[in-house]
Amino acid sequence: MLAVRWMLACVAVAGLSTFGCNGSSSTPAGHEEEGHDHAEGEHSHADPKDLHEAVHVLTEMRDELAAGFKAADVKVVDGVIHEMGPMVKKTKELVDSSASDIDRYAKGDAHKALDQIMEVLHDLHPSHAADAKVDPAKYDGQADSLNDALKNLDDIAHGKKVEAPATDAPATDAPAVPATEPNTEAATE
Repeated sequence: MLAVRWMLACVAVAGLSTFGCNGSSSTPAGHEEEGHDHAEGEHSHADPKDLHEAVHVLTEMRDELAAGFKAADVKVVDGVIHEMGPMVKKTKELVDSSASDIDRYAKGDAHKALDQIMEVLHDLHPSHAADAKVDPAKYDGQADSLNDALKNLDDIAHGKKVEAPATDAPATDAPAVPATEPNTEAATE
């Protein structure tokens, strides 16, 4: 099921980043591809050269996304989501590059975190209906998942071991029951 959701999220973000919400190119008006000149009110993100820089850019985008949801601004939310998809793809390329000094286990954890970000983006993407609205509570419900994934990526970028990859985190905060603890119910029967 996770693989199907991941594929759908990739297709949706890739399609939207290529064609935009209205079927036209995703390059906004006033945006020059070569020089990256932006129209007033638009911004650019650095082209990251390593995982550390990519995590920084994704964190900035997360903050913009949160602000867009807080302001209930559909245009901002949609725009940031369309920017984050390609940045997640670029981050995966950086993780997989031969210049990366990340071991294979950390690469796996990085991929899990990036997959989780894509799932969150898929869940948060607003409707393209003319009367579409965004609900700040929707972001609040996904914020922990997005923050956990970004923290895990940051830990990996700084050479730290990820204790519990974002997608493998336990569903509850209940402590694990040791396997050596005797089952008292079976003993009383």
